[in-house]
Amino acid sequence: MRVILTKPFAPSHQRMLVTVPVGLLYLASYVRRFHTEIKIDILDPDIFSGTFDEFIHAIVQKKPDIIGISVFSHVLNPTKRMVSILKEMVPKSNIVVGGPHINSVREKALTQLPNAEFGICGEGEKGLLEFCRQLFSDGMVVSPEAIPGLVYRSDSKVFNTQNTYNDNLDEFDPLDFELININDYFSMGSPMGLFRQGNHVAQIITTRGCPFPCTFCASPLNMGKKVRKRSTMSIANEIENIISLGGDEIHVMDDNFTLDRDHVISLCKEIFSRQINISFCMPNGVRLDWLDEEMLVWMKKAGWYHLGFGIEVGSDEALKNIRKGITMAEIKGKIAMVKKTGFTTTGFFILGLPHDNLDTMRETAGTPDKLGLDMASFGNYTPLPGTQIYDKLIKEGEIEEEYLPSFSSGEITYSPKGISKHQLVKIQRNIVFKYWLHPRRIKLILSRLKFRDIVYVIRRLYLIIFRPKSDE
Repeated sequence: MRVILTKPFAPSHQRMLVTVPVGLLYLASYVRRFHTEIKIDILDPDIFSGTFDEFIHAIVQKKPDIIGISVFSHVLNPTKRMVSILKEMVPKSNIVVGGPHINSVREKALTQLPNAEFGICGEGEKGLLEFCRQLFSDGMVVSPEAIPGLVYRSDSKVFNTQNTYNDNLDEFDPLDFELININDYFSMGSPMGLFRQGNHVAQIITTRGCPFPCTFCASPLNMGKKVRKRSTMSIANEIENIISLGGDEIHVMDDNFTLDRDHVISLCKEIFSRQINISFCMPNGVRLDWLDEEMLVWMKKAGWYHLGFGIEVGSDEALKNIRKGITMAEIKGKIAMVKKTGFTTTGFFILGLPHDNLDTMRETAGTPDKLGLDMASFGNYTPLPGTQIYDKLIKEGEIEEEYLPSFSSGEITYSPKGISKHQLVKIQRNIVFKYWLHPRRIKLILSRLKFRDIVYVIRRLYLIIFRPKSDE
């Protein structure tokens, strides 16, 4: 039996970041460990140099029995096209969809993707393994109730079994890096936060889950609300393995890496005691309210040099609106502590939230300098299925029931009341240009940006200036 794991194809001009496909790698590694007789491949369109048709052909020629596709909400329409074509060209293949969008809509996924036979929700490793076992043994799914998180059809109805979240994350380790050519990612990967110290960046995940109620975020839907962590030894071993493969920088992609201070300090002490020499960065951001000085000192000793923070907005009132659970005074104090410890910093901000108007967005634009941040990112707000704001906007009639985010990274598909999408484009563009054209930021870019990453900057500017439509 042959299994292909992949993602929707994106045109090269829309590929903002090329990162190690950690999620697919976990799935493939787990299945391969327990079912060595199953041939499993990861085909990543982000490192594929050909056209969409050539990518489809690369899948078809392997004659897969199972095609697993990881789906984000903003690529639902391209996924529909991809699934439809694959079903026509490999009609005997079982197409299984998973990922953040499927977690958000669950049973609705098979209505939105009628040519997919199955979906898998929640933590996918155990669900995919049992799915493969049943198909391998019986040629079909004979006991859907035994597959965690399975979305399936029966008698023209769609059902969803209970998904599970594993407390013992070490069960999913180690990752089998033989399943990918990691040098492809080292050579093509762009920095998650614009700057990096290393030349060969890899991504890792040390915890899963998010307990926080932020109204705009879908993280708890994807990996549950309970935060679970890998053991110190497992993480340190993976880092050493990445170094042996040529890696010289690690980007930790956790949603809540610093939530458990013992987890952080234990890992840092282990890295320090093993004399592991590698740079670490937190491009996903960490919760400022959970940082303390001892934790930061140990992170610095272990090789961390840069931290990102999801600050999002520019006032206490706006922080309450999105249920962030922190005040601007607390944020400013924590950032001062981080800077004192020797880290560079980035703040992530959102423009065009439902409560926004021109004044609040100007307030957000001025917040990075007030907080003393080194850098800032200003993204447009996009309603994500399953989030509190998304449900509220549908209830109030601001977006349609079938609203989907844009496939194109620079395209704005939602704007708050009183502001048109065209106006929001101009507002965001002006804020970004004014911020980054400041002499201090230009100097920072020239001093720290690696030549290879100029392409990344050009793509970002291209999307902000021209707002290309998607190629759906």
